[in-house]
Amino acid sequence: MGHLPIPAEQYFKDFSFELETYTINRNSINCGSALGLLGNDEDGKHIAFLLGCDITPGDVLICDSRSYVISSVVYDKYSGQPELLKALY
Repeated sequence: MGHLPIPAEQYFKDFSFELETYTINRNSINCGSALGLLGNDEDGKHIAFLLGCDITPGDVLICDSRSYVISSVVYDKYSGQPELLKALY
């Protein structure tokens, strides 16, 4: 679990030009979509989402012609509170 230097919403605003829409598939069923940011840090390669997304290990995230199988989910905190879901692939 990492620590954010700024609130997650501000982070997403600052990088809004890099946000992409990901379709969430679970057991081959479309469960919705969410805006996310590709990233790579000490936790590994991931797609970051604001809290409120229902993403679990085994889900497949699809964006354009790319797909990512999620291996685990971790959370980054700001001021001691979880604010960012990172879906590692």
